[in-house]
Amino acid sequence: MGDVAITYKVFLEDPGKAEDVLSRIKQAVNVKDAKIEDVGFGIKVLKLLVITPDKGGTEEIDKKIQSIDGISEIEVESVTLL
Repeated sequence: MGDVAITYKVFLEDPGKAEDVLSRIKQAVNVKDAKIEDVGFGIKVLKLLVITPDKGGTEEIDKKIQSIDGISEIEVESVTLL
């Protein structure tokens, strides 16, 4: 089995706490790349690239990210086998 690259878009409850939420996400999952994007009207989202072993889905990582305080919603943008 190989690894999987998952790209997430993470919506925040408070855009002012983006750095804090990002640091907590990095402690919970294996983030290879991350950036904060301005969407507009003061809204910010986190774009994450997470690498994980291919074991049949993204549910485990989805739950870890969603359980972090300050996150309102997550969206999987792409999943690619490496």
